[in-house]
Amino acid sequence: MIFYPTNKIRVQVNKENVLKSGIVKPEDADLIVPYIDIDLPESGITKNQLMMLDILANNNWERPIYFTGGSYSPSEYIWMKEYLQLEGLVYKLVPIRTPLNPNNPYMMGRLDSDLMYDIVMQWSWGNSSSPEIYHDPETRKNSISFRSNMARLAEQLLEEGKTKKAKNVIDLAIEKMPLDYFGYYSLMVPFVDAYYKLGESQSAQKLASRISFKYRDELEYFSSLTVNEQYMMGENVITEIERYRTMVEAILVNEDKVLLKTELDLFVKSITPFVFLYGEYDYYTSLALFVEGYYIAEETQKARALIETIVPQYQERFEAIAGYAKKNKMPVLDRIKNEVLDYQELINISKSYDEKSYSDSLQSGFDVVIEKFN
Repeated sequence: MIFYPTNKIRVQVNKENVLKSGIVKPEDADLIVPYIDIDLPESGITKNQLMMLDILANNNWERPIYFTGGSYSPSEYIWMKEYLQLEGLVYKLVPIRTPLNPNNPYMMGRLDSDLMYDIVMQWSWGNSSSPEIYHDPETRKNSISFRSNMARLAEQLLEEGKTKKAKNVIDLAIEKMPLDYFGYYSLMVPFVDAYYKLGESQSAQKLASRISFKYRDELEYFSSLTVNEQYMMGENVITEIERYRTMVEAILVNEDKVLLKTELDLFVKSITPFVFLYGEYDYYTSLALFVEGYYIAEETQKARALIETIVPQYQERFEAIAGYAKKNKMPVLDRIKNEVLDYQELINISKSYDEKSYSDSLQSGFDVVIEKFN
């Protein structure tokens, strides 16, 4: 094997060719960088990667270079993931740096909302929404890219105040990739959130209720299995629960009082048979966020009932750890700090919505437990 003398490569940018070929719009000319630096892997590269670099070296920005989506390995994008622009289902190489999203590394590249909108609205969908055909697994899987990219476009359009275009994109995605035929329900949650942002509460409620029903239907099936079968499928069960949780959280974030009144109860009822997969502490403390949901829905008694189920979990855990020898406390110190903050946050939610006497009693109980750590 022949090793290269350096893993540092600088690609010069011919700004004139970039603009002449239409790779970048004239209005974005000031964003064009003079060069792009690439860090190759120190171990070496393969022939196909060398060919990609050769195309890049000889292209001189006279024609656009595109990458298909679906892969997130840096090598698949010639180690230039920060120089991409999403256009429909593909990424175009552009000499404009867009740092990767630290919270979501899969959200790559910049997005020209008007250009992408024009591309998406011209897509030919064939029989995608037809009830007369069989939507095979590969077809359903392809909806992942379509829905993800359309959701991202809708979000960008909303940020730019282009609400009519955003609604058109969402409506198109729901019409052409029906929930009943394509599955992958978690990818529909961004559309629920977008409908709320558009002020289309009824559309958001209708879609959220349908998605929630799908999750409850799956969990009902899992609950019909034997305990051993549930253990064997534990990862699948928990995955569905967490995706369902994200759906309910979207309703909570948008403070939909009407839907929260019913959906919170349905969610808790659906996941209760699977406490043993989480363990009581993790299961009950993970419900803390929904205390606020009950308060928003003006279901104070249900909020209190949930608090009084969660608080003993914290108290029992902290009292046990407080009794550890000092050397045994140290390894769990950071985690315990976060859990103490979570416990206090639960009380703060009560302070924001409930009577002072009730939240004060919760605070007193907290103080007694935490005092033992002194």
